[in-house]
Formats: sequence, structure tokens, C-alpha cells
Amino acid sequence: MIRLYLAEDHQLFAEGLMALLSVHKDIDIIGHASNGVTALQQIDALQPDVCLIDINMPEMDGILLSEKLLKQNPKRKILILSTYSNPEFVRNLKTLGVRGFVLKSSGFDVLRKSILLLHEGAQWFEPEIEELLLAENFEPQDADRFTALSRRELEVLSLIGQGLTGNQMAEKLFLSTHTIETHRKNIQTKLGIRSTAALIKYANERGL
Repeated sequence: MIRLYLAEDHQLFAEGLMALLSVHKDIDIIGHASNGVTALQQIDALQPDVCLIDINMPEMDGILLSEKLLKQNPKRKILILSTYSNPEFVRNLKTLGVRGFVLKSSGFDVLRKSILLLHEGAQWFEPEIEELLLAENFEPQDADRFTALSRRELEVLSLIGQGLTGNQMAEKLFLSTHTIETHRKNIQTKLGIRSTAALIKYANERGL
């Protein structure tokens, strides 16, 4: 049985989430708070297996709450729940020691899976964001900028060369248009190419 604590300030969302989670016999919600200060006190007293924490809360937000909890216990299993999908934001959470990140737009099955994974000692972050973080951390070692592109960026570049729109690429690769646009910007930065027309030409020259 996983002892879960929920810190979420939107009452309707919190009640719906607790109702869904309570259906599963492997998860026991042992506490809930609508602000960071109360959550900090209760988590310290209850010692849950996994803490599911929203970012935007009154009195103390989820980031500061996570920081304080991890200072108390660096092994604390914290799963962040948020509407923000900025890779830099997630990188900062990882640096703090947060073990998981789930978007509120994700399905319930994804949330439950991430809770189970954290309880087992693993980490779980939204796949699209993980992919963007890996791409940003890539450091070119070859003089040819083409080799600096990640596998996913090569796929996007190939589709750009075929003249596909952002929406078409997103549908084909099962990614969001935001992610596609981020890949496009990374490609342009790595190749030093500004315009879409130049990217199409480059892709064709490379046989993509």
C-alpha cells in the first residue's frame, strides 16, 4: 500500500483526484492540504511514501515546499503536478531532488503510473520534456554541425525538408506543436540557419 499525501489548493480538482485515487487499493491518501505551510507540517508528521505536490499554492508554493521537504529528507519522493511544461522549470526541479513531474493535462493512468514508479524508487518525468532536456544538454564535438543534431531533431529536419507544417509534424511524430517548435529552434541554433526555406534546402542537400 502506497501512503500518498496530496498538496493541491484547487478544492474541486483535489476532491476529484482523491476520489479517483481512492478507487485503487494500492494507494492510500493519508492527508491533504490546500497550502504549502500546512502541507510541510503534516508531511513531516505523517511521513508519506510519496508526496504529490501542486506548484501554485498560497502561503508557500510547491517549489519552496519541495525544497524544504528535501532538506529535511533528501530521499523524500516528491511528484510535482503542474500546468507548466517549460524544460528549464523541470531542470530546476530535478536539481532540487524532485523525482517526478506530471502535467495536469496528462491522463489519470499516467499519474497513477508515475506514483507507482516513484514508490518503487524510480523517477518519472513527462517524456516530451525529458526529450527536450536531453536535446538541450547535447554538446557538439564534431566540426560538422550536422552531427550535433539529435535523432529526434533529424526526424523533424527531415519533415521540414518535406514541407510539412508544424501541426502535420506534431501529428506524425505524436508530439505537441510546442515541442515541434522547440525542436525547430534548436535545429536552427545548432545549424546556424535562420529561415525555414534555408532549412528545407539544407535538408534536401543532406538527402533527408
